Amino acid sequence: MKTQYKLIRGLAIAFSALLIILSIESCEDEDFKVIPDEEIEQTITSIMPARADIGATVLIKGTDFSPVPVNNKVSFNEVSATVTAATDTLLTVTVPEGATTGPISVSKAKFTIEGPVFTVFPAPSISELSATGGAVGETIIIKGLNFGATVEENIVRFNSIEAEIINASATELEVKIPAEATTGPLTIEVQEQTATLEIFTIAPVILSFEPLKGAAGEEITISGTNFSSILVNNNVTFDGVLATVVSSTSTSLTVTVPPEAISGNIAVEIEQLLATSEMEFITVPSIESFTPSGVASGSEITINGANFGTEASDLEVLIGGISAEIVGNSFDAISVVVPNELEPGDTAATVTLAGQISEPAEFAIIPLVVLGFTSFEEVPTFGLDPEGDAFRYPRPAASQDPMPNIQDTDPLSEVPYVAFIGGGEELGFTAAFVADDVSEIENERLGVYNNTSINAEPQNFGIPFEDGIQGYVTSDLDGTVILRFDTMTNLNPSITNAVLQARVFFRDESWESGEGIEIFYETADGLGEPIVSILSDDVEAIAGASTLISVPFPTDKLQEGRLVVTFTSSAGSETGSLDYIAIKGVL
Repeated sequence: MKTQYKLIRGLAIAFSALLIILSIESCEDEDFKVIPDEEIEQTITSIMPARADIGATVLIKGTDFSPVPVNNKVSFNEVSATVTAATDTLLTVTVPEGATTGPISVSKAKFTIEGPVFTVFPAPSISELSATGGAVGETIIIKGLNFGATVEENIVRFNSIEAEIINASATELEVKIPAEATTGPLTIEVQEQTATLEIFTIAPVILSFEPLKGAAGEEITISGTNFSSILVNNNVTFDGVLATVVSSTSTSLTVTVPPEAISGNIAVEIEQLLATSEMEFITVPSIESFTPSGVASGSEITINGANFGTEASDLEVLIGGISAEIVGNSFDAISVVVPNELEPGDTAATVTLAGQISEPAEFAIIPLVVLGFTSFEEVPTFGLDPEGDAFRYPRPAASQDPMPNIQDTDPLSEVPYVAFIGGGEELGFTAAFVADDVSEIENERLGVYNNTSINAEPQNFGIPFEDGIQGYVTSDLDGTVILRFDTMTNLNPSITNAVLQARVFFRDESWESGEGIEIFYETADGLGEPIVSILSDDVEAIAGASTLISVPFPTDKLQEGRLVVTFTSSAGSETGSLDYIAIKGVL
């Protein structure tokens, strides 16, 4: 009994203690209650841009935003948007699909604030241009979508330079390329929305170039605007001939003068847009070499170089200060005959094209060696008979062919006067006659005489021969006299070049078509084409003066044949003579 009482008493004390503890704790709850801090309401101060298309990025500035992006709830007219970045003063958001014009709102925790109205406006877009490039001042058409319906609603810029808008609609703009425009982006801004075309090419402009003239390979600097800084994008031509561009910037090109160029305008083409210089560039011919490097007077030589043009009439070649005959030409080569007046030794050549003179270039005049010649000096001449009258050799009738050799006083002689044995000795010859329409036999003198006339009376004799005192004279032939000279043998095979020289005289100017003198080189294949042909108009051009003819001679024929000279005239009293004839070469 006593033990139970102790147990009950202990439980009662423990329960009383628990009640006391609970009572104390209850008093503590009332005296020390925890109250949460007051939340601060955020603010929106601005949005940028205030209008944009779906998917555009918008910056929202304000205060007390959460720096954790997901803690900020943003809506565009009640359509939730994604916050991509956040600080306590700036939110970066993307205009969501389905957004419409209306206020922007921002929520954090239990607070939501409403900001300014954001306008959903479709961005402009460019679909087509009337030209992908153009010159300053030209007008182009831009087609696309969402342009402003009025001129004032659109801003068009060419590489940041604002352009004049002539006409505008929602789908098409007509604009004028501004004077300061350069190659770069083309932009269209409508209601703070921008469409961009990465590159619009502005036509180049040539302002100047220097120097104003030059020879092939020399560098020319072209100054201007809207050149391409990419070297290969610039096509530069000199009067249509493509040049090499050495360096390029947007305002300067360095190019080399092409060897084919002639004087004319410089042009720069970029993306099919062309600029042409107002002034012409003057090309200067240049000499690079000679073929062969050394020649003899009277020989043909080729001058190799550049900027020679294409018209022989525009060219003049001076060798040793003497004008040389041009026998062929192209833009990089001129073939000329070296003047006979030049003495052996070093001399200089220049090429003049339309007044522009090349730098002089030297080459050697090599002495000529006589390979074979006939001067007619050792041939007996016709003279006066004992009565004092001029000796006449009767011209043969049409059936008489060959005519008797007439280089001797004996009309019946047919033996060549000199037999050639090679090495520069005088060549013998024979004569033959091919009659034309002979109506009567006349007494005319044909053969070797001591003056250029064969008039019957001594007082009517013409001018003396320049090569000595004798020459071969013909007159009033009614046909053709053919002189065949001896074949040249034992010639040195190392001859590098050769010339044919002959001195001729024509007294009259009445020569008709096909009449005159021709010189051939006869081989086993026949006469072939004449080496020299002086007929009709050519005769009349030099009539009355002793003329030295000097032309290149093909060295490959020297061992093959002989010289043949033909005199042809009709019934008129046309007088022609041959002073001497020779083949000379360089060993």
